[in-house]
Amino acid sequence: MNSTTTRISTNYMLQSTDGKSTWISEDAVKHCQNVRRAIETTRQTAIQVNAADAELKQIVRFCEHYKDGYTLYQPLTQWDQQFFSMEDSKMMDLLMAATELLVAPIMNICFQTLKNKTRQMSLEEKLKACGLCYSILSKDGQMFELTENAAKLSGFISSANPILLDVMAAPTEHYLEMV
Repeated sequence: MNSTTTRISTNYMLQSTDGKSTWISEDAVKHCQNVRRAIETTRQTAIQVNAADAELKQIVRFCEHYKDGYTLYQPLTQWDQQFFSMEDSKMMDLLMAATELLVAPIMNICFQTLKNKTRQMSLEEKLKACGLCYSILSKDGQMFELTENAAKLSGFISSANPILLDVMAAPTEHYLEMV
């Protein structure tokens, strides 16, 4: 006589910051580390998450698609390319939501995609898109691009002169002691 084991799968309701609910399967929730921790801690099936409904639905769609497994840094499939085909602002929203939920595959793909797009931009395009306005060249030849606020905080500029600046930068002794 053949006996088969039937596995009962649990579904969880995720409640977005804008008050909408989305369901996710037990197999898919493994990709959302913060949700999984909340489920383990509270033992509830309804979990409030810090993500808007639109991004939450995208995250759940990705997690359900890969509920049987996903390997970080694998080449993008055609499905992945279609899924991540979106405007930069939407990808940034998705990245922020994935970061809140700790969905490593989405975080990795969004970050790599945005980084690659930024690398291909001219300085003028970066200025317009990201507000980057300072290039700082370190003594070892590495180029760093900073926003005006970051450049001010680093001490490389004063608040009076927001222009493109090439600076020979070296770590301070205090910084080297901290590292």
